[in-house]
Amino acid sequence: MTDESQEVTVWYPPAAGTVIDLTDAKQVSQVLHQMNEWTATTLRDIKLALEGALVAEADRQGRYTMRFGATEVTVDGPDVGRNLWDDVPGMLAELEAAGLPEERQAELAQPKITWKVNQHVAATVAKNPLYAEIIERHRTREPRKRRVEVKGSGFPDTPDRPGRNFDWEEQ
Repeated sequence: MTDESQEVTVWYPPAAGTVIDLTDAKQVSQVLHQMNEWTATTLRDIKLALEGALVAEADRQGRYTMRFGATEVTVDGPDVGRNLWDDVPGMLAELEAAGLPEERQAELAQPKITWKVNQHVAATVAKNPLYAEIIERHRTREPRKRRVEVKGSGFPDTPDRPGRNFDWEEQ
């Protein structure tokens, strides 16, 4: 596009090849809206696919921090999510019948509009196999998307864009 031109040809999906009259604000806004929508959904889909590949590689390697040159990737382990508890009063009654002291039950779960189970206390109470079986029957894991964090430049190091791995002595 030159400064004198009143038209531009879009080479950007989904409007690729469309000639846009830059003096037609309605047409410009519609194409810009399409581009924004396409960019947002396409980039999100690409990002999810790339993160999925890193999660799969982390699972394959059995490690959740990987280094690739100057880039460090951290992936949440497979046991992510939050616990959902059903029938907490029933669980507490069973734990009491199994011998869990009342004061420990009060630490384990506090009545609110919904029950809030202290995960740390649940883990320690569950060290007793009898209590663990009861607790597991009343807990459901709600999976969540695994977080992937990428640090570093991800670009080759050059004298004009030095990173952690650039060796100035070799240049």
